[in-house]
Amino acid sequence: MILMFLLSFLLHGLLSPMAMASAWPDLSKPVRSKTRSSAKDAALIVSVEDYAFVPDVPGAQRNGLDWYTWFTRSQKLSISRVSLLENTKASRETILDEARRLAKEVGKGGRLWFVF
Repeated sequence: MILMFLLSFLLHGLLSPMAMASAWPDLSKPVRSKTRSSAKDAALIVSVEDYAFVPDVPGAQRNGLDWYTWFTRSQKLSISRVSLLENTKASRETILDEARRLAKEVGKGGRLWFVF
C-alpha cells in the first residue's frame, strides 16, 4: 500500500525540482555497508535524466547504473531481482508492472527497494 502511494505520488508529477539532489553519492565501486540486503529482497531503480516538461537531471542515468552495481555487487542481489528502468523505458505503466513483478519475488521478511 505504501509502495503504491509512493509510486502514485512520484508518477503524478508532484516531485518538485527542489527535491532533486545536487550531488550523487559515488556508488560505482563496491561500498561497505552495515546493512546487507537479503536474498529475499528485490530492487526497482528508476533513472530519468531527460524530462519533457521539467528540468533535466544531469547524472541521473549514471547514478541509476551505480545503484544497480551497488545492489548486484555490494549487496549481492541476483540480477533477476534488480530492475533498472532508464529514461523513456520508465513509463508509469512499466514502473508499476515492474513493481508488481518484483513484489511477487520478495520473500517473507524481505524488502522491495525503490530508488528514483
